[in-house]
Amino acid sequence: MDNPWVDIVCDVHEISKHVPPDTYDGALLFHILEHLENPLKALREVYKVVKYFIMIKVPNARYVLSGESHDHIYSWNEYTLSNLLNRAGFKRIKIYESTRYTRNPGPLKKIRIYLSEFMRGHKNELTAFAWKRP
Repeated sequence: MDNPWVDIVCDVHEISKHVPPDTYDGALLFHILEHLENPLKALREVYKVVKYFIMIKVPNARYVLSGESHDHIYSWNEYTLSNLLNRAGFKRIKIYESTRYTRNPGPLKKIRIYLSEFMRGHKNELTAFAWKRP
């Protein structure tokens, strides 16, 4: 791959085979975990190659409507995401609810987002920040 912004291309489940331990200061996984067959294994691999932190964004399970996304294998709430990060070895885990807007959401998508926030009082995305060391 000829892209100056990409350091490596590989399966996240096997990243430690391609990257030495503690190579990167941190990792950003935005809307990745819900598509992986083994998110715990993936996070354990990321844990090996980062020095300090991980930041994750996933859809908030309390927002996602049944059948809304057919390519999501898992869904996450604050508890399940925190538990997953803890089991992968991360410490000092903070999870925030946030709102994800697509670049140009159509009018129906905007209405669904606004109605969800109004009726349920929840945001449609979770942002997690966790440290490798306490």
